[in-house]
Amino acid sequence: LLSWASIIEPEALAQTHRLADMPFIWPQVAIMPDVHHGKGAAVGTVIPTRGAIIPAAVGVDVGCFRGDTRISLIDGTQRSLKDLVKENEPFWVYSLDKNGNITPGKAQAVRTRSDAELMQVTISGGDKIVCTPDHLFMLNDGTYREAKDLRIKDSLMPLYRHSYNHSVIEVTTLYERADVYCLQVGEHHNFALAAGIFVHNC
Repeated sequence: LLSWASIIEPEALAQTHRLADMPFIWPQVAIMPDVHHGKGAAVGTVIPTRGAIIPAAVGVDVGCFRGDTRISLIDGTQRSLKDLVKENEPFWVYSLDKNGNITPGKAQAVRTRSDAELMQVTISGGDKIVCTPDHLFMLNDGTYREAKDLRIKDSLMPLYRHSYNHSVIEVTTLYERADVYCLQVGEHHNFALAAGIFVHNC
């Protein structure tokens, strides 16, 4: 590996190590200063090969939210993603474990994209969630669906089980773009928004 990045998140570094171990990589994987975790390959890597073509080796950002999106923290407070990124310290959020039980999740906030396409998901509690079209929302059965594929009346996994389930009442494409943010939740890979629903982490 050759790196021009002064900071590399552990998930992105693990992705680049797996990539560099492939037998057809030659002479080495290069890591650019903007490297960060993505779907498949880390975003911000250069992948030279010998005797092979990797058509799917394009680092794609995982879905994200606008910076003013609020997150419920275990300490009972709510913070915006943009504010959490500025702190640059881990914090604890509500997550679901593999058995569907609510549990603390250790999280880190990151800015994942600039000038990203946006859409708005309105849920029955009245909250309007602004995110990228590919962000994964957890349905009430524990599966995930991208924001762009959500349907009216889809039932979303609620944080507060004693209350009603949140359902989708509107999905709208927004004709605006913005920097977007998300959380990395190491063990459980999901977290609750202050809107009271669970989503996948980035």
